[in-house]
Amino acid sequence: MHAVLLALENSAPNGLDWFYISPAQNYGAHVPGEATGEYRLGGQVALFDKDGTSAISGADFAKAIIDEVETPAHHSQQISVAY
Repeated sequence: MHAVLLALENSAPNGLDWFYISPAQNYGAHVPGEATGEYRLGGQVALFDKDGTSAISGADFAKAIIDEVETPAHHSQQISVAY
């Protein structure tokens, strides 16, 4: 997936409005988590909570994607999502 990000950053066609969203460190079928309806957004650096955990449930990761598609706020950039 890093190659996809590099291709977007370096070779995306002019006028293409893209974003690349990275989930928290603890994300996936092996750590399903619970939907909270809340999340934090960051930049290219992973987000951690005050206890040093970087986690997001599949449902809340999906919500972050849908929210960005419906209300674009990050144009041509990478963002991260976690609790």
